[in-house]
Amino acid sequence: MIKKLSASILHNLFFLITMSCFTAYSFIFDLSVADLPESGISISVYHLFYKLIETFSQELSNQTLLFTVLSCVFGYFYVVIWYHKKTLPITYSSVLSLFLSIGYLGGISYSTANTITYLFDSDIRLIKSCIFLSGIFMFYLTIINLFYNLCKSNIDIVFKKNYRFLYDLIKAHPWKLFFVIIFFSWLPHLILRYPGVMSYDNYNQLSYYFGVVPYTTAQPIFHTWLFGSFIRLGLLIGSENLGLFFFTVFQSLIMAAVLSLGIRQMILYGVPKWVPIFSLLLYCFGPCFSGYSSFPIKDYLYTGFFVLFFLMLLGYSMEGEQFLLKKSSVLLWVLSSLFMILCRNNGIYIYLPIALLLSIFFFKKRKVLRHKQIILLFAILLLPILLNSSIRFVITKQYEVVQDSPKEMFSLPFQQTARFVKEHKEKISVAEAEVLRKVLDYNNLPYLYNEMTSDPVKTTYHAASMEDMTSYFKIWFSQFLQDPLCYLEATWNQNYYIFYPKTDNIVYNKDCYVGHEITIEYGLPALLQFKIPKFMEGITTVMVSYYSLLSKLPVIGLLSNASSYVITFFIISCFIFKDKKRSLYLALLPLLFTFLFLLIGPQIYLQPRYAFPIIYTLPLLLGVYLSKVS
Repeated sequence: MIKKLSASILHNLFFLITMSCFTAYSFIFDLSVADLPESGISISVYHLFYKLIETFSQELSNQTLLFTVLSCVFGYFYVVIWYHKKTLPITYSSVLSLFLSIGYLGGISYSTANTITYLFDSDIRLIKSCIFLSGIFMFYLTIINLFYNLCKSNIDIVFKKNYRFLYDLIKAHPWKLFFVIIFFSWLPHLILRYPGVMSYDNYNQLSYYFGVVPYTTAQPIFHTWLFGSFIRLGLLIGSENLGLFFFTVFQSLIMAAVLSLGIRQMILYGVPKWVPIFSLLLYCFGPCFSGYSSFPIKDYLYTGFFVLFFLMLLGYSMEGEQFLLKKSSVLLWVLSSLFMILCRNNGIYIYLPIALLLSIFFFKKRKVLRHKQIILLFAILLLPILLNSSIRFVITKQYEVVQDSPKEMFSLPFQQTARFVKEHKEKISVAEAEVLRKVLDYNNLPYLYNEMTSDPVKTTYHAASMEDMTSYFKIWFSQFLQDPLCYLEATWNQNYYIFYPKTDNIVYNKDCYVGHEITIEYGLPALLQFKIPKFMEGITTVMVSYYSLLSKLPVIGLLSNASSYVITFFIISCFIFKDKKRSLYLALLPLLFTFLFLLIGPQIYLQPRYAFPIIYTLPLLLGVYLSKVS
């Protein structure tokens, strides 16, 4: 019944032409409502039609040509796909399209007014919002189904003559060739941005390592130690600049090795030939990859080992327990898991659920596998956890590391509380205020609240006991019941960039001076002073402008936008569930956890690095999915 209804609607020519106009309109215009001349019409219905006609007339007056061209383009695709080919939407595509279009519409609303109520605060804007929602929904529905049909077709046949020789060249060589190609494509970026690109987190880490402030767990203690050790090595040979440069080269070598191994695995799994070629070009020249090779942030190394861990999960999904029993797999599993946990504090929350699931799988197969194999499988699951604990223990003892407050993990509820206080302070009782005051800077929450980041609010955390937090969460839950929309808005407002590709949320730190001002207060300049050589001054500015330009170009711009990767991840996941590719379900979990961490994290605005695990892994996921359906 549902399919017949979908067919009757989607195969209607008038409906498709209307939707093409709605899509074109939603891409050209915004939701603003202009002031209209007084009409003198007293009847509300007539006045509404007048406002609608005048609004559209004013907006289209200078955009008639562009509106016509885009309407024709979208109309052509809609008519060909839905009318001529009589395509029916695949399972889940309508739900996903609605989800993505709501996310897009929310992005317009929050980027303009920081509230979802902007969409319906006037009758004209509500009508425009409905047009936008319909047009974007139709666009996503068409793209998803077109992409699915392309995945089902043999795309390689279309391009076979153009790149067969290149694929044969790649296939004939080991992963070391890809490693050399990728690393040497990044080398100019490493040199031109010498000695490296710093951030506030990096300077905080060095302040910990060199003892000018207490060494805390606010930053991953192993990555802090590793980064600081490279800088100390540079000082020993005469230059902190060299230490920073060596570290950027070191992490780039690891990332290049992991990505090249991924390309080799794609070839072994028989993915369509264009995917490894496209992936290699993307890794070499995509600004999201080359532009971050000189950035020694914790997320970079974490992402490298995350991708390696993902490759291990793919290997298990494709080959079963025998894959993990190989000597090379045991080594790579332990290394990827261990350093994924060590390089970022939330790595353990990726690993533990996966290890628990695998434990259940291994236990169920205890009658099939030999006793020694079962012991080995459980050992390789446990070893990364034991090694992580041992390494953390040694560093903690050596540097007297102090446990930081758990404010980071409470970023989202604190942000929600701050928005509620800002919007409904008059509803909060004296007793409730006293409870909140024991945890946060209650009096200043309305002024500290920033829609894009929870950092200003979470830094005021000062709960003295677990009882304080228990009381806080009781208040937090009661306020949620009073105004659920407020909590939804606090979450959505901070994260709308994830599903709003129209916003440029890419940022490339400029040079080694970014964040250095905090070291003046700490006294770090007495120990370290990173400097760009005089003859290179200005090059980093040129490089950032170059990356920014690439991020705005057609196609390359989409491949530089974090939201494009997140949206594509959801689309591929939809295909995997639709086709019931159960062998890939396990591999989806770390990416899904990463997405959840994006939502509950402190911010995504100007911090695309938090989405790196999805960005760097997506070509592998696409390739393996295509190998299952081609």
